[in-house]
Amino acid sequence: MSILTHRIWKNKGYRMPTILGWGITLFSVNIFWIFFRAINLNNAIKVLKAMFIINTNSFLISLKYKNALNNSMGNKLILLLLVIAILISIFSINSSQKKDIFKTTKFRFLECLLFLFSSIMLVNRLASFLYFNF
Repeated sequence: MSILTHRIWKNKGYRMPTILGWGITLFSVNIFWIFFRAINLNNAIKVLKAMFIINTNSFLISLKYKNALNNSMGNKLILLLLVIAILISIFSINSSQKKDIFKTTKFRFLECLLFLFSSIMLVNRLASFLYFNF
């Protein structure tokens, strides 16, 4: 569906802004994931209603979350955390930029060995794959 929309947009001669494309992709993935994870269509519709209708009395929204939304301090905290997350994602360097400035040193080598050793030692402590817990 998204590819079809993009093709129609492109064939009409328009160029989709990158940010708009990212937003549409993220929105589409979130919506389609609900249908993938839902037991049946009715549950998927309940989840969609809970996502887009904040004042719902759905069982999907916990009491603590409802109280936090109704509390003015909770709204301010959520807004502050959202702004901080957006600023971090915009102004911090990404993995491609880190790769370009990466220097191989003895410290980095020892750090990688430590992570490798820790991973091997902790491999027996892993729980079942998170996907199976839903």
